[in-house]
Amino acid sequence: MCATSENYVKALHGSFKEAENRMLRLPGCNQETFEHFLYWACNNNLPNFEAEVDAEIDAATNDEEEVTAAVTARRYQLRLAKLWTFGDAYVLPKLQNVAMRALGSIFPFSKTAPEAIRHAFAESAEGSVLREALARETASDYLCKRFLAEEVEMIGAVPSVFAAIMDVIVKCQGVHPAKCAHTPEFSRGGRSDCGG
Repeated sequence: MCATSENYVKALHGSFKEAENRMLRLPGCNQETFEHFLYWACNNNLPNFEAEVDAEIDAATNDEEEVTAAVTARRYQLRLAKLWTFGDAYVLPKLQNVAMRALGSIFPFSKTAPEAIRHAFAESAEGSVLREALARETASDYLCKRFLAEEVEMIGAVPSVFAAIMDVIVKCQGVHPAKCAHTPEFSRGGRSDCGG
């Protein structure tokens, strides 16, 4: 852990009580997020979520299995959103960058997960890269009519998300968010329009 942040070095090897009892508490971090953090700390990368989802989709022999693969992609979106906010809370910008790249690689496989949107808007600051990326993908999915009515309702219940989506649409001035000039390349997710 110390290799990931000077803050951990100070906490575990300095004059703090954590150094004395060799225990560091990470409030707001669940076991799954911590496991992904440790994987990253040891491997300087994350598991290849994109490959796992792609393999599930390739192995799908019917619509039910394709739906399962899409659900897996949406679950990974939430995991990566949590990892990004963990990196934000504990000042780990390299982890945030890796999580954001992984998130961008999963967008082509699934519409934006309402759970990831809810987490991002509850746990990250206004204007954060995570919020902006999810707002862009959500705007794209909404414009392409990818959401079910209950998903639109779930997303609409998230405070500030509607304003963020409208901001994306206004910034893009009639251009699909996937093709909009202000959209970073990593977030374009391979979907150039509503056909993908």
